[in-house]
Amino acid sequence: MLNNPFKYQWQQNGEIIISDMNYRIKVDPILDTQLPIKRIDSLVVLPWTKSEPLKPDSKLYQDTFMFELVEFQDTNLVLINTKNYDISTFKLARINEKLQLNSYKPKFSFFGYSVGDTISKDSIEILSFFKHDDFTLISVVHLFDRKLKFKLFGNKIIYSINVEIPINAIDSLIDNFNNRFEARAAKIGPKKLPSDLELEGMIWSDAKQEITLTRINEINADSTRTPFLEWSCSYDDKIIQAVLKSRNGNK
Repeated sequence: MLNNPFKYQWQQNGEIIISDMNYRIKVDPILDTQLPIKRIDSLVVLPWTKSEPLKPDSKLYQDTFMFELVEFQDTNLVLINTKNYDISTFKLARINEKLQLNSYKPKFSFFGYSVGDTISKDSIEILSFFKHDDFTLISVVHLFDRKLKFKLFGNKIIYSINVEIPINAIDSLIDNFNNRFEARAAKIGPKKLPSDLELEGMIWSDAKQEITLTRINEINADSTRTPFLEWSCSYDDKIIQAVLKSRNGNK
């Protein structure tokens, strides 16, 4: 039977936030309080208050969260707000504690690779670097299949995937994505680009993953369109990406 993860101690930025079905709320620099967590099947309800400091007559609000457990170097708890899909991550406080858990796995893979996998530096060529506030992503191309590109976290962990898709595979790929997402794709464009180019495509997105399928067309003099670049498919797994970013920099 799967353990109830909220009975364990989970930390964020070095402080215990979740413990024994309670959620710690900081109400001023030196005062905090514990409010109970309510578990409803695969969801949890966390109470919170706008009052600082907490007063006896403070009005309690609540948000509902989906949650996932992720075994990624550490044991991680990921909370996803059902209203706005905001994600919070926590790390198991006692590293020698064992949970009977079903660890989250990304839904999609491309050519055997998925977000969170590692890749050998001997298989890639570095293209560019993307500096964020507290981490850096490295854009690379696969040496043995240059239609396959990645953004890497920490030099070897796949953060996102981009692959060129031949035109004869597009219809079956769209059917696959439509079947595996609850919501149908949203349309992208057509969006005018410089030099008589135009972007078109579609995007599938939910609380945990996002896939975009795009291509660039050339606008001809008679207003017809000619494909300028192959279809491009990008895959992001929001859960794994949140866990990576919570590591506070590349390690």
